[in-house]
Amino acid sequence: MDVLKTYIIGRGNLGSHIANLFREHDFDFKIINISELSLVDQNSLVWLCIPDSAIGELIEKLIPSGCLMIYASGAINIQEKWKSQVGVWYPLYSIRKGYDLEWKEVPVFTESYTKPITLYLKSLNSKLGINAKELDSDKRLKLHLAAVFVNNFTNALLNAAEESLSDFSRDELINALLPIAKQTINRWPAANASELQTGPAVRGDNDTIMRHLAQLSNLPEESELYASITKYIAQKIKQNTKKSNKSV
Repeated sequence: MDVLKTYIIGRGNLGSHIANLFREHDFDFKIINISELSLVDQNSLVWLCIPDSAIGELIEKLIPSGCLMIYASGAINIQEKWKSQVGVWYPLYSIRKGYDLEWKEVPVFTESYTKPITLYLKSLNSKLGINAKELDSDKRLKLHLAAVFVNNFTNALLNAAEESLSDFSRDELINALLPIAKQTINRWPAANASELQTGPAVRGDNDTIMRHLAQLSNLPEESELYASITKYIAQKIKQNTKKSNKSV
């Protein structure tokens, strides 16, 4: 496709990192805020690095300009009426300002329905050295959901651990728990998570579970979280045991 004038809308976590990525590869672009849409030339290329809640409205505003648009959300489906002008370049990663990012380690998923956008995304990934995979909106949403479990919910559990060890120093907490956190993730590629589960819920060790809940008596939110996940683990163990018995 012809080289189009390129804009990045958004200076947040994602917009800043994509801007840095483009600079590293000598891409010509201009970064602007949502309030500066009047600066966007017609028939240009626009990256929407903005909150999911604003993507649809902004696309509707820019469609009459003839712009091609790329957004980077896992949770927003491409609507039928957008398909001629909109594509997706979704990095499945937790991206934050102030943290280095090695883009070659980031899984990237694309979606497009017109030749100009498809060619642009393929050319972009080739120049960036990124082995992106094509994925439709429904599957991308499923991956986004799974990423919430893996990343956001894991962070919530780490926060619960911090709350339950509030009388420990930061160094004591990290030194004690980081090794088992790494072990948990490092084991995952070798087996299904259900096969790797350990702990009192797996053993049916109700005495230990009750002692843990007693420790959390002054932390109602963490107590509820512990009880809910313990119940989930126990139920999954039962289901898996039934499946195993049926297959014998």
